[in-house]
Amino acid sequence: MRWWCWIVLAAAMVGCAPKGERLEVSSEPAIDAAQATIEARREYIRKFVKEHAENISKFAMKFAKSDDLTKEIRRLIDEAEPATKKKHAQGALILMQKDDLSAVYADRNDAPIFVTPAGIAPQMARLTTELESLASHGLAIDTSRWQAARAAYRDVALAEPELFAFTPEESAIIAQFIETQQLDIDDPVSVRDLIAKLVDEQTPVPRLREAVLTHAKEMTRTALAAARLEIETADLAMRFARAMAFENMTHLTAEETAAIGRKPTDAKYAKLAQNRTTAWFRDLARVSDLVMPHKAQPEPDDAPPVEDDDSLDNTQVDVDSGEALNAQNNQAVAERMAAEIHTLQTIDDLIDAIYPAHPDYKRLMAAHDTYASLPDWGRVVCPAKMRLGASYKCIPNLKRRLAAEGYYAIDDANSAQNDANSQQNVANSAQDGTNSAQNDANSAQNDVFDDAVRQALHDYLETHQMVYDAEKGYTNGVWTSLNTPRTTRLAQIDENLRRWHKSYIVKSPYYIFINVPEFYGEVWRDGDRVYRFPIVVGNARKSCNSETKTWTYINATPLMHARMLYVEYNPYWNVPGRIEQEDYIKKINADPNWLQDHGFEYYSEKGYTILRQLPSESNALGRVKFIFPNAHATFMHDSPKKGLFRYPIRAFSHGCMRVWEPLELAKRILTYDGQWRDSIATDIDDYVTRRFVLKNRFDVFIDYFTVKADEAGRVHFFADPYRYVRDALEPPTAKERSCTPRKFTFVPRERAAGGEDVAIDED
Repeated sequence: MRWWCWIVLAAAMVGCAPKGERLEVSSEPAIDAAQATIEARREYIRKFVKEHAENISKFAMKFAKSDDLTKEIRRLIDEAEPATKKKHAQGALILMQKDDLSAVYADRNDAPIFVTPAGIAPQMARLTTELESLASHGLAIDTSRWQAARAAYRDVALAEPELFAFTPEESAIIAQFIETQQLDIDDPVSVRDLIAKLVDEQTPVPRLREAVLTHAKEMTRTALAAARLEIETADLAMRFARAMAFENMTHLTAEETAAIGRKPTDAKYAKLAQNRTTAWFRDLARVSDLVMPHKAQPEPDDAPPVEDDDSLDNTQVDVDSGEALNAQNNQAVAERMAAEIHTLQTIDDLIDAIYPAHPDYKRLMAAHDTYASLPDWGRVVCPAKMRLGASYKCIPNLKRRLAAEGYYAIDDANSAQNDANSQQNVANSAQDGTNSAQNDANSAQNDVFDDAVRQALHDYLETHQMVYDAEKGYTNGVWTSLNTPRTTRLAQIDENLRRWHKSYIVKSPYYIFINVPEFYGEVWRDGDRVYRFPIVVGNARKSCNSETKTWTYINATPLMHARMLYVEYNPYWNVPGRIEQEDYIKKINADPNWLQDHGFEYYSEKGYTILRQLPSESNALGRVKFIFPNAHATFMHDSPKKGLFRYPIRAFSHGCMRVWEPLELAKRILTYDGQWRDSIATDIDDYVTRRFVLKNRFDVFIDYFTVKADEAGRVHFFADPYRYVRDALEPPTAKERSCTPRKFTFVPRERAAGGEDVAIDED
């Protein structure tokens, strides 16, 4: 029968019993058969059966062990349908990466990774918590099948079988059986053989065999549910990991870059995500076996050593080869990350490895949970200008609205008193109106625009990139923001969580993080933010792309990961060809003195002529620039237009990032790099260009998040200048995206001293 290990005699007993397990037997010295009487022998056997009845029962139940779990795991995988299949049979088990899952389980002889007789293994508690909270990650992955499998397994999961108790008659039968079979009960192998005979079809104790068979059937039923839970958990874990981290293509290893080639396609990216997910899942199985080892497991391949990419810091590089250098940087990061995952030894570490590497992510998860639990709020509109101490009918609604997100603490005492007085008025309508007067007093107090309400409203403005205008008051934008539905805010939070899953940020000891919609940059060191500075980013000007015939934000600050290479004081500004055509060429052609009067010149090098602005107070790059080579030729720099920093929403540049107090940032960077000296602060006043190539290059991450929860738990909602979040939530139609390119007219240079005219790209 399928429940049994029917292997004869001692070999059978060793094979069926758990490794290292043996039946405990009496340690009394054996009776010399030559000297013992038959009666003494019988008494010895009876005593043996009596003393070891419980052990015999427990050992007999172990014959109910079956291989149904591994068989069912294999059957479910083989019968499952891949998610890529266009149509699925009703009720079919659908696996995201069926072939990969099948290979992992085949390598481990289909032994379970997640399930134990008591449910999901205790060491998987963290993973279980994550799978129960996918919504907190902004993930809309269906978990209903997994939840149903958990419930079904709980219904059939077995506890330890009840101890089988022999009756006196059965004990006597066993003793007689031992005597008849002439079994040596002092020999463990013979004892195992005895128990095998007690549970086989010719058993002298039918009730024992029936108990074992019943337990075996229960184990079989449990195995069916356990296998289903095992595979559902495996599939959901892979879906979770892939969505969290492995569809992020901002960093590619050399092998992955070779796989996608020069013309990457969605299918090639999907294959990379699949391979990454499978590798992580294998590590999950490996780590699981460290805690709950299974037999016949192949030893994991030696993990590749973690390569330290500090060698990049001092490598001589061509500072102009931005695209190649950026690819080199990202490749080094990707290979380091992949190598580190293979060295992890705990489930928690493997889960942490797929989390975005920044504390803002977990705070945003908490914000999701808060907004998911909040009730919907009502609309509120107040006058644009409100005087402190004056009463307005909208104030009670405004208080409730601000209280909904924690900006204002409702005075429940007054509200409760109003309700109590109202009830008293109804009951005692003939009274002298004292209660009514009290209600009026409370209501009047509730309608007052006081300091507490004003402060709460201004706190709201601060977290939504708005400032109070003393002349215009609280404009329509304020009320439009306040009346944005809770569900919309929650959707924005979720989309930002998903953006974190494809973030450029990785673990780094020292880095600059720029969040474009926040219009701020931050310096992070050893996990702590050590400096924060306002920035101006690319404007939201739209242009029609001549190739795709769709609208694009031509000056949008590009999102990237790069590494800071050098800091340059008193820089020249090499004017991009597009900006020369759009802003300068007509002025230059019209006025012979324009170049000299405005501090510009044409400069030729290597056969190419560019327009550049000389170092000066009015130089567009200011006193210092920060170069991190990249494919977009984007960088950070000073700006003579300090007035732009007074606006909360600062999207004004052509794509580069202008920095508030850039000399302070430069000092911090050079101090970190060991190159700062106090004389630099005065040396730069001579307007001589000085470049400091960094000895220790560090990461620069430029990303785009429109929602952020700060350290105090306040949730900030930022502008969406390039509509990345809005378009993700409400994709524009093809008609809205399409456009007709305008004809570009190239204006030739008439005064390009220093070299021949060269063509200038349209963009």
